[in-house]
Amino acid sequence: MAVEAKKLGLWDSVRFLVTVVVPQLLRGSLAPSRFWLPILVRLNSGQWSAATINAFRRKYKCDRLWVHFVIQRTLLVLDGEGMAAVLNSDANQADPRLKAKSLRKLAPESVLISSGVNWRARRDFNEEVLDTPRRRHRHADAFIDVVFSEVDRLLDGCPEASLDWRDFRALARRISQQVLLGSECLRPELSTEVDHLVDRANWFFLPVCILHPGYLASFYGKIRKALQDRNALSRCLLRQSAEQYPQPPEADRVAVEDQVAFWVFVIRDALELHVTRTLALIAAHPQIQSRIRRDVAGASGNDLREAARLEFVECCVREQLRLWTPIPVLLRRVTDPFRLPDDDIDLVKGEQVMLYPGYYHRDPQVFGHLADQFCPEHAGAHLPPTYYFSDGRQRCAGQNLALLLVKFTLGALLAKYRFDLDGPKLDASCIPVLYDHFHVRFRATGEAAVHANQGARGARRTCHA
Repeated sequence: MAVEAKKLGLWDSVRFLVTVVVPQLLRGSLAPSRFWLPILVRLNSGQWSAATINAFRRKYKCDRLWVHFVIQRTLLVLDGEGMAAVLNSDANQADPRLKAKSLRKLAPESVLISSGVNWRARRDFNEEVLDTPRRRHRHADAFIDVVFSEVDRLLDGCPEASLDWRDFRALARRISQQVLLGSECLRPELSTEVDHLVDRANWFFLPVCILHPGYLASFYGKIRKALQDRNALSRCLLRQSAEQYPQPPEADRVAVEDQVAFWVFVIRDALELHVTRTLALIAAHPQIQSRIRRDVAGASGNDLREAARLEFVECCVREQLRLWTPIPVLLRRVTDPFRLPDDDIDLVKGEQVMLYPGYYHRDPQVFGHLADQFCPEHAGAHLPPTYYFSDGRQRCAGQNLALLLVKFTLGALLAKYRFDLDGPKLDASCIPVLYDHFHVRFRATGEAAVHANQGARGARRTCHA
């Protein structure tokens, strides 16, 4: 029997705009907003959005709804089967107007907002450099050495330390730049400029010329110079990119500079966001932290290269991604007519489809009593399909690299220190829909301090690398 997509009434359309669309835009269309996220957490906007969608499902008895998302008529798909069908279809592209307006302020020719033959060339390039088909990147050992060196530098052998988001931001910047440019190669000005560009890209409705005159040209000039200096590059992503960097640039269908520009942002963002938030969840669950620390206790970099030691850490990362899906809304532009399974609505070229994995990943009808709980022991085969890396031909090309960097950073931290979450506190019985990681605070206690604390309290310091 066909499933009919229902259209929201006028009042429900206003409610959808106020409780779902506006909070999503305020959170940031490209990266979490340091200004708006704490406010949205205090307002409990995540629960508002979920309550609105729950009410619509009860009222319309349907998981596919016609809504207006940023003035465009859009099919909202809430069920897993429908999302999988859209993501695995060749009849849509991940380059709708809103996404394109944001990303053009950072990487105008990024694969994420490309289509046709350009998309194919850029996708192949991303998969080759990021080593997408392989579970482990060809330069994984060099990247892991960077991770352990930077974690040691962050904690500097202190028996106890206080850490906050600024420390994890600095750690993410140093690791990501060396993954891109090579060991010991750091260019802080790249981070400064990409921060400016990303902040402005979140304001998708303002023109480029108003937001950052000169910043984009300066940023790309530094990328161009690094790509041209091939002799200085070894065992890093830019080395592989430089090998395919053509002359003249205008003949470059791959748009190497634009792909690299996006990596500068997204690798750092993945480390900064997912290390911090996963560590907060681990610290809020003492039994899980104890299990991880037993797995990695006293392990060096070589020891942690054994895959089995970090399997459970990866499960923790995946659970964090489910609970706090980094891109809670996925938009697709229909490029060829197609129909969803069991649906009597034909989608035509030019229409927009909105998937809401951030809601689906917390749906009790799908995940049962685990929907709002941090349960890494059930991650993977024991849970329904998840879409935090998207899926199908347009899935995240760098997901394996991101997971490798995040889990080894967490493994390196937890191998030497126990972490207590000072705030914001988390209720282990019900993880909130939104979490303010910008104000996170940890107490890190090394093994020596644990033993010393049985007698006298050890020294303590605050780190801001």
